[in-house]
Amino acid sequence: MAPRITLLAAAAGAAAALLALAPVQVAAQEDVVLWHNRYHAVLAMAAYADNVDEICPLEEFTVAKLLQNFPQRTSGPLSVPWEILDRWGPTEHGSKGFTVMIPEMDKVVIVFTGNYWMEKNLPTETASLDVLGLAEECPGCRVNSFALQGYLEAKAATNNFEKGMQRWRDTGLWWSTTGHGLGGMHSLISALDMGGSRNVSKFIHAYGNPRTMNPAAAQYYNHIYGGDMTEQAYGNGDIFANQIPASDEYAHVNTAFWYHGWDDTYKMHHEVCYEAPEDPRCKPQGELNEEDHYFLFTNVGNCGSTARQRPQMARDFIAGQGPNPGTVPNGHLALSSAPAGTAFPTGDPSAAASTTADVSASTTATAGNATVTMDAIAAILNNGSVPETNPVSFIPSSAATSATLALDRGASSAAGAVATAGAGAANKATSSQDQIAAANAGATGTSGAGRNAVMAGSSLVLGFAAVFAAFL
Repeated sequence: MAPRITLLAAAAGAAAALLALAPVQVAAQEDVVLWHNRYHAVLAMAAYADNVDEICPLEEFTVAKLLQNFPQRTSGPLSVPWEILDRWGPTEHGSKGFTVMIPEMDKVVIVFTGNYWMEKNLPTETASLDVLGLAEECPGCRVNSFALQGYLEAKAATNNFEKGMQRWRDTGLWWSTTGHGLGGMHSLISALDMGGSRNVSKFIHAYGNPRTMNPAAAQYYNHIYGGDMTEQAYGNGDIFANQIPASDEYAHVNTAFWYHGWDDTYKMHHEVCYEAPEDPRCKPQGELNEEDHYFLFTNVGNCGSTARQRPQMARDFIAGQGPNPGTVPNGHLALSSAPAGTAFPTGDPSAAASTTADVSASTTATAGNATVTMDAIAAILNNGSVPETNPVSFIPSSAATSATLALDRGASSAAGAVATAGAGAANKATSSQDQIAAANAGATGTSGAGRNAVMAGSSLVLGFAAVFAAFL
């Protein structure tokens, strides 16, 4: 394997030889770090574009820039400035992204895209990292369960990111991960999965994401990623930074950056808080808002072509996300063990097959008002060969808050749409601790392996497979 040498390492080595010029050393290292971070932030913003494969080689990762940093790379695989190796998503739990080789960065990079509505309606349950085989390395470590499931789906869809891994092995480039919003959560979980004893991931950049892991996992993360190898960053007044507040279950990680305003050299001013991930100096300040969530060195859907913030671009992007698919004001079923009114995100409309069940004896449904009784749930469960007793007893507490039954809001009859596990359902295998989700495999509601939460047509449908899943 070729030696891995990055611009960051080269700059640090050169600076070390200039001990007599300490100010120059600090300035040179800061310059490289900030441009290194900017590249990852630009990728995270560009990931929202449908034509990212067209705009990035034109706007940011050009042949000219590659040869400026690596004049010798005039032929062979490393002479191509931008090559997407793999794509996936959107998965049921909102994971979407691509793996790209960027020789100018000297890296293979996984880029995870965010999801506006899933971030707005994000559940806060946590799940053990044992499923990633980290029981011994990271005892007691837990992360957001919804984000973890999305990451597992990405692993399944890409065969453990094998195409990127193969290029990493063949070229000797570094492995880096970046993501924004929910994608930032996925990038942090990926860093836990591929760092440590696996020794694959070396750099991790998470932008605009809510807190993702518990203090035990954060301590482990901070142990394997330190200093400029890691970045947890927000821009201006990004409101999503505190979407999940700090608690015994959630903590931020190193290294905290806050980017704000305009800087003629680096494009944004910055604050950095080494070894102090919760330092308020490196958290969004001023009037918090959603528009600032979609600008970091470039505007959402751009790959560096717009360095000045244009709030209307963020507003247009948010408006383009359509109505909230994760909230049903009328017809939302709140199970007795789940808080009433809890919002539940959904996934790809094409991800599941659905059937309808007539539960008119115990259910009413109209276009403006729909309710479901526990008797109706019992009837549906009994149809699925589940003993007819209190249905709540069949719902693991951690799954109960992640599953709902929603009626067709446009129906004038009492027919309820019930998603069934089928093609496209994401299933959690239970045969071994580190076995990941098997994408596109069928499961039944009573198998103990199915979990499905999807959109079907214009109706919110969260599958009853979820009711029976031991959700991590």
